[in-house]
Amino acid sequence: MTEQTTDIRNENNLSPRRSPESPRKKGKAPAVLAAILAAAAGIALGGYGKEALHQWLGGHSHEQASAGQKQLWTCGMHPQVIQDKPGICPICGMALEPMNMDAAGGHGAHGSGSSISIDPVVVQNMGVRVATAQKGPVLRTVRAVGYLRQAQPGIHDVNLRVSGWVEKLHADTEGMFIRAGDPLFEIYSPEIQTAIEELLLARRSAETLAPDADEGTRQMADILLGAARRKLEQWGLTTEQIDELSTLPHAPRTITFLSPASGEVSEKNIVQGAMVKAGERAMQIVDRSRLWLDVQVYAQDFPFIRVGQQMTATVEGFPGEQFTGEVIFIHPQVDPVLRTAAVRLELPNPQLRLRPGMFASATLDAQITEDAVLVPREAIIDTGTRRVAFVSLGDGHFEPRNLKTGHAGDDGMVHVLAGIEPGELVVTSGQFLMDTESRMKEAIQKHLSSTLTAGHGHEDKHQQEHRHVEKVTGSQQWKQAVDATLSAYLAIAEKLGEVQTADHPMDVAELVKSADHLTKHASDDAARK
Repeated sequence: MTEQTTDIRNENNLSPRRSPESPRKKGKAPAVLAAILAAAAGIALGGYGKEALHQWLGGHSHEQASAGQKQLWTCGMHPQVIQDKPGICPICGMALEPMNMDAAGGHGAHGSGSSISIDPVVVQNMGVRVATAQKGPVLRTVRAVGYLRQAQPGIHDVNLRVSGWVEKLHADTEGMFIRAGDPLFEIYSPEIQTAIEELLLARRSAETLAPDADEGTRQMADILLGAARRKLEQWGLTTEQIDELSTLPHAPRTITFLSPASGEVSEKNIVQGAMVKAGERAMQIVDRSRLWLDVQVYAQDFPFIRVGQQMTATVEGFPGEQFTGEVIFIHPQVDPVLRTAAVRLELPNPQLRLRPGMFASATLDAQITEDAVLVPREAIIDTGTRRVAFVSLGDGHFEPRNLKTGHAGDDGMVHVLAGIEPGELVVTSGQFLMDTESRMKEAIQKHLSSTLTAGHGHEDKHQQEHRHVEKVTGSQQWKQAVDATLSAYLAIAEKLGEVQTADHPMDVAELVKSADHLTKHASDDAARK
């Protein structure tokens, strides 16, 4: 024990021939000495010494609590360093500064444990601005882009149900406009000719029946006539065509097929004179009177869009014009790469000005709720895991609030689901400095609650710690030696917290002497364990 103490003295010995040092340099040796002395005292004192030291610290805290708000000192660079007297920071060696006890108090004037107080002059210098939380609708303008495409219900295929040869082709050019009922082509088909002859024969049989013919014969003639007409209808002839053919004396050589819809011939697979077979697609006719606009909408905008809404579209080919369409479909899947989904609009195109393939953009003005608590977006500090806003309580007091937020509107307002009530004032400028002050205050409060301040809750904690302190028994001489060593150590600790002005080394002879005395009395004592 004596050799170890001697090494400590030699290590911390300051040569009298050295020039005076700055306060920063002076604080280093006492800081090292304090750490070594604390370790030595902890080793030497044992369980009884720990209990005595704990009782001394507890009494010291109670004395400060009874004295009220005692002035504390802290380091500007390391706020976790707090002492009850001026001194040197053991970390960086800077002189400690007096701490604002109002800001470090456990509770503000409004009873909030997390509120902070700022001088009005400082508030003005910080440029703090506030805004009132108000109620209103959450407005959002959804914008998306896409391309015009042909509406699938407007696509018509012309398929032949009988085989034959194209005798004459009326719709002979792809892209030409055809109206419903216009002739497409004429084909020669022996099957159709036979069916027409059957129709004519059934008509003649029904007309030549004798007036006194029985009812069964008349019904049979009507059945044959109806069957002949239905066969021609199933092969694609219209009712008007069948009525006209039934009046002819004999079947014509060719039959004309008519267009089922108005539109452009987008695909033509036959030419004049070509042979066609049943089931083949001869042409495709596309009706452009209504078009689809498929736009890509981001996932965060889905709550604002629903089927049946009206959206306004602008097309690059018609600047300054707007086209109104209706949302008819929202795709159920989201692209995992683009994080978008297709929303389909149906646009009327009566004048056929819009064409498939045109680039267009759509805009929708929508709202989720009409009665929401709104605060400016700049008032919210987003840390990634939580959102915080500072509420002005008046008289320079501010309180941080954890918020639960919803959607943000285009007007710079954010829907607050919980944390702020309408009419409260939120800080919109300078809140980052307040967040720093709040975090520092929280650190100070934690330190004060554990070491300096002593309330009923702390007394319970000290009592709980006392119950866990190891109870060590020993001789009365050994206990007296422990008390003497502890007193010598605490005397040095008090001096270490003060500003060091002298260059000569600190006298630790009394501590060394007490430690030697303690070692002698504890060498064969069970309490040393």
